Amino acid sequence: MTGEGQAHGGKNAIRCITREQADTSYYQDVTLKAGATYRLSGWVKAHALRGKVSYNDHIGRAETERLTKRESDWVEVETVFTNRDRNIASINILHVAQGDGYFDDVRLSELVPAEMTEEKSLTGDPQRGQNLFQNHPIAACKNCHMLGGVGSPVGPALDGIAARKDEAYITQSLLEPNAVLAEGYVATPISPMPPMALILKPQELADIKAFLLTLKTPPPDAKK
Repeated sequence: MTGEGQAHGGKNAIRCITREQADTSYYQDVTLKAGATYRLSGWVKAHALRGKVSYNDHIGRAETERLTKRESDWVEVETVFTNRDRNIASINILHVAQGDGYFDDVRLSELVPAEMTEEKSLTGDPQRGQNLFQNHPIAACKNCHMLGGVGSPVGPALDGIAARKDEAYITQSLLEPNAVLAEGYVATPISPMPPMALILKPQELADIKAFLLTLKTPPPDAKK
């Protein structure tokens, strides 16, 4: 698709038009590194849409946020995932809808941790950290951890973590989740949790750590 104002970046974009409900995609296979963390992102737009448009890795099932609005200008969607041992990904442009979906500037980037020397001097804010824990769209801590009976058991529950583990352990768990796997979560050699320095800004990382260090009370039903 070409034309003034039709593409997000450059001169061309992809437009998918379906006049009935459809499930279609356009894909490209790309090489992955074992143990590497990736950011899949792209821009999408909708017109007279009933359904969703997004991007995903069809083999690993990682999917970006979904655009479901009937009318929308260009918006960026993304997801972050860690590849365990696969050597390829099948990156899909997804149109599961009736209407027009527009796609542009799709990108798969390997994430490499930045130097964390700056983080050492930052003071974390527990309240900001709690908000990030509950609401960050990519880090999504509550989607993998239980806290106060809310969340998911994909990873270990975090009630009382600051009473059970010291600051060094919590810092290492955020930066290098594969270094020491939590007890009961060692069935696979690679943690599904990506290094948080790949997702969070240094101040956000300091805030999350400050919040975790306040969690000294175990859940009410913990055995004494």
